[in-house]
Amino acid sequence: TTENCGICDHCVAQKKNHSFNYRSFQDVRKLLREAAGTAGLDIKNFIQSLPEEERDNVMELVRHLIQEEEVVMNDLGRLFFRTSPPA
Repeated sequence: TTENCGICDHCVAQKKNHSFNYRSFQDVRKLLREAAGTAGLDIKNFIQSLPEEERDNVMELVRHLIQEEEVVMNDLGRLFFRTSPPA
Protein backbone atom coordinates (compact mmCIF):
# COMPACT_ATOMS: atom_id res chain seq x y z
CA THR A 1 0.00 0.00 0.00
CA THR A 2 1.00 3.63 -0.11
CA GLU A 3 0.46 4.08 3.64
CA ASN A 4 3.15 3.28 6.18
CA CYS A 5 2.01 0.22 8.16
CA GLY A 6 5.05 0.32 10.46
CA ILE A 7 5.18 -3.48 10.50
CA CYS A 8 6.53 -4.82 7.20
CA ASP A 9 10.25 -4.92 6.37
CA HIS A 10 9.94 -1.95 4.03
CA CYS A 11 8.21 0.32 6.58
CA VAL A 12 10.52 -0.74 9.42
CA ALA A 13 13.54 0.05 7.21
CA GLN A 14 12.05 3.45 6.35
CA LYS A 15 11.67 4.26 10.04
CA LYS A 16 15.29 3.29 10.71
CA ASN A 17 16.41 5.53 7.84
CA HIS A 18 14.62 8.47 9.47
CA SER A 19 15.96 7.81 12.96
CA PHE A 20 18.13 10.35 14.65
CA ASN A 21 21.83 10.22 14.19
CA TYR A 22 24.01 11.23 17.14
CA ARG A 23 24.36 14.86 16.01
CA SER A 24 20.65 15.45 15.50
CA PHE A 25 19.98 13.67 18.82
CA GLN A 26 22.27 16.17 20.56
CA ASP A 27 20.70 19.12 18.72
CA VAL A 28 17.16 18.12 19.68
CA ARG A 29 18.21 17.41 23.28
CA LYS A 30 19.67 20.92 23.46
CA LEU A 31 16.50 22.42 21.95
CA LEU A 32 14.34 20.56 24.49
CA ARG A 33 16.58 21.63 27.37
CA GLU A 34 16.43 25.28 26.31
CA ALA A 35 12.66 25.16 25.81
CA ALA A 36 12.14 23.51 29.21
CA GLY A 37 14.18 26.08 31.12
CA THR A 38 13.34 26.04 34.82
CA ALA A 39 9.55 26.07 34.34
CA GLY A 40 9.45 22.81 32.39
CA LEU A 41 8.15 22.15 28.92
CA ASP A 42 4.55 21.34 28.01
CA ILE A 43 5.56 18.42 25.84
CA LYS A 44 2.15 17.96 24.21
CA ASN A 45 2.07 21.55 22.92
CA PHE A 46 5.73 21.36 21.94
CA ILE A 47 5.20 18.20 19.88
CA GLN A 48 2.10 19.69 18.22
CA SER A 49 4.16 22.74 17.20
CA LEU A 50 6.61 20.57 15.23
CA PRO A 51 6.22 19.59 11.60
CA GLU A 52 4.28 16.33 11.46
CA GLU A 53 7.17 14.39 9.93
CA GLU A 54 9.42 15.20 12.94
CA ARG A 55 6.99 14.34 15.74
CA ASP A 56 7.65 10.61 15.97
CA ASN A 57 11.42 11.06 16.14
CA VAL A 58 11.16 13.73 18.83
CA MET A 59 8.79 11.56 20.87
CA GLU A 60 11.23 8.66 20.48
CA LEU A 61 13.96 10.90 21.88
CA VAL A 62 11.75 12.06 24.77
CA ARG A 63 10.95 8.44 25.67
CA HIS A 64 14.67 7.66 25.60
CA LEU A 65 15.49 10.62 27.85
CA ILE A 66 12.80 9.56 30.33
CA GLN A 67 14.04 5.97 30.30
CA GLU A 68 17.59 7.16 30.93
CA GLU A 69 16.25 9.37 33.75
CA GLU A 70 17.74 12.48 32.16
CA VAL A 71 14.27 14.05 32.25
CA VAL A 72 11.16 13.57 34.33
CA MET A 73 7.57 14.35 33.47
CA ASN A 74 5.16 15.61 36.09
CA ASP A 75 1.45 14.79 36.35
CA LEU A 76 0.59 17.83 34.21
CA GLY A 77 2.71 16.60 31.29
CA ARG A 78 5.52 19.08 31.84
CA LEU A 79 9.01 17.84 31.05
CA PHE A 80 11.87 18.77 33.37
CA PHE A 81 15.56 18.10 32.85
CA ARG A 82 17.77 17.05 35.71
CA THR A 83 19.87 19.95 36.99
CA SER A 84 23.17 19.16 35.31
CA PRO A 85 23.50 18.63 31.56
CA PRO A 86 25.10 15.38 30.41
CA ALA A 87 28.84 15.45 29.75
